[in-house]
Amino acid sequence: MMRRIIFMMAVLCSSHFVFAQTATLPSQWKFIMKDDPTFKSEVTDESEWSEVMVPSGWTKLGINKERTIGWYRVRVNVPANMMNKDLVLFAGMIDDADETYLNGKLLGSTGQFPPNDQTAWDTERKYVINKALVKPVLNIAIRVYNGIGDGGIYGGSLLLMAKADYDKQVADQ
Repeated sequence: MMRRIIFMMAVLCSSHFVFAQTATLPSQWKFIMKDDPTFKSEVTDESEWSEVMVPSGWTKLGINKERTIGWYRVRVNVPANMMNKDLVLFAGMIDDADETYLNGKLLGSTGQFPPNDQTAWDTERKYVINKALVKPVLNIAIRVYNGIGDGGIYGGSLLLMAKADYDKQVADQ
């Protein structure tokens, strides 16, 4: 009987995470070590882009460049149960600064690009996506600036979550 009670308490305490509406982002992304404002567009020519695994810092990708900018792109299929809802994009840990675009529109940024660059290497990126912007396929483009040391999307969570579930998790903490 005691085991059953402990099991039920564990299920109830963890249910807000188990039942959260989430979608893991693909681990294969497109990447280019170049800066062009057209890369944020919903559609862009990716024929010169490499495929990389994320999360993975630039040094793990064989890139040892400082004071430079690179771009990441990925397409995400949104599950039907997440359509018509506000979402939260977890875009991982990014070294040093980012500008994150959704279907060509700036979703958010963390840190600062030159000339007054400021690192935010230890901050997990979380950006709210208004339900009016949610489509069956989302095109995410992330412009990344690396000051010194390693750069890129190097860790953290890469997923979409229903904002209502995210808000509940924050309230429960």
